[in-house]
Amino acid sequence: MAAAACTDHPTGITTEASVRYLQTLSLSVAQRADITPGGVEYGGGVEYDSLPSLSSSAVAFLGMDFRTVYNPEGPPGQEQVYHFRAMAPGQTVATIRSVAGTTAVSDTINAQAAVPHGAFAHISVGFFLNTCAVTTRGAGFCWGSNLNGMLGAGAVDSLKQSAKPIYDTPMPVDGGLSYAVLSGGFEHTCGVTPGGAAYCWGANFNGQLGNGDTTASPTPVAVTGGLPFNAVSAGVYHSCGLATGGAIYCWGNNIAGELGNGAPISYVNSSPVLVSGESSFVAIAAGYQYSCGLTTSGAAYCWGDNVSGELGNGNLTSSGVPVPVAGGLNFVALSAGDSHACGLTRDGAAYCWGSNGSGELGNGTTQKSTSPVAVSGALTFAAISAGQGATCGVTTGGAAYCWGYNGYGQLGNAATPLTNAPNPTPLLVSGGLTFATVSTGYLHTCGVTPQGAAYCWGDNSEGELGDGSTAIHPTSVPVFGP
Repeated sequence: MAAAACTDHPTGITTEASVRYLQTLSLSVAQRADITPGGVEYGGGVEYDSLPSLSSSAVAFLGMDFRTVYNPEGPPGQEQVYHFRAMAPGQTVATIRSVAGTTAVSDTINAQAAVPHGAFAHISVGFFLNTCAVTTRGAGFCWGSNLNGMLGAGAVDSLKQSAKPIYDTPMPVDGGLSYAVLSGGFEHTCGVTPGGAAYCWGANFNGQLGNGDTTASPTPVAVTGGLPFNAVSAGVYHSCGLATGGAIYCWGNNIAGELGNGAPISYVNSSPVLVSGESSFVAIAAGYQYSCGLTTSGAAYCWGDNVSGELGNGNLTSSGVPVPVAGGLNFVALSAGDSHACGLTRDGAAYCWGSNGSGELGNGTTQKSTSPVAVSGALTFAAISAGQGATCGVTTGGAAYCWGYNGYGQLGNAATPLTNAPNPTPLLVSGGLTFATVSTGYLHTCGVTPQGAAYCWGDNSEGELGDGSTAIHPTSVPVFGP
């Protein structure tokens, strides 16, 4: 989930290695045909209310399941349709079916190489069943549940609005923007461009998009205020951004003081507010109803809800302003999960605090802790990510370890059968892969290799693993694309 470090991207990722290509598909329909109004079915899901005709030429992307294509001859508001999966270049049979299952149009499509989008440089697993990533060329992709439009694919989870509820392969984020980083929240996503502009999309009940209102948006909208940001972190119902001068701003829900400005409890804050106190931050991480920041000196501060000790300040008292994490440790990275947080020291030692019912603190117990406790195993970590009841990290040698809840295989250790039993010590992720970074969320985990390939494991009920299926995988599977 929300993770923060002093570096923008994991080290060791090269731009040219393992370059992937999108493929342009020209769909030529030999004979025009009308489809009975009422819906179109692609792979078992009704996706559109009416599709009178298909244009003689349409563009899609190889491997991008259900990618939107433009049908200029459709009626107003019904110009967009979805294409069919083509898994390889060359001649591929394309079929459109009506709701009744009868074939309306069937023809072949030709695949041609398009502009390369590069390898993955960064990946973020959200607080729900969603995943987003940025390529080395700055292209943003998201996949999984599209509830409230949180994938930024230009549609929301409503059949009447031509939406596909899930996307089981990476979909480009609409808007044509380049991103330095993306951060997945609960039902919304935020990102920062290389120029420092912050954008968010998805649910906006509490103003978590930061654009001055509470209307959901299936496409990126600019965070108000014109502030230049170095980083952004999407929590559950709030978001925070690290401004270029070292100040942190937050927006959205403030039910537990997670915005950090000391203001009274409020449910809607649709514009950024300045976090009180410390102004020399270098990293930000937003959790469920709390947030944490890392200063230039390596000191960690947290604010908001503290019912499980997630503020790490030695007690269970919530705080509407930043309080120092106990222990006097100097951190180089922080990650805020659902109700626990973790940090890495300069020597690669991992510490966690907060809830621990599934062993997510990794210290060999299931007792929560209001102050940092060392993760067992004497491992030296280069990256860490706290999720919901689970935590994962990457060692300096590139091995991934996970601990905590494994009911859906999110620890990636190939355990069978999957159980709710706690796993309070680090377990090696199977498969022998070398990772540069890792991100864990609600019920699944993803990582990026030094060559820029993305792998995911765990729950896949909404296609959040990005492998083109909805099957649970207790071991790592490659993400399709980009």
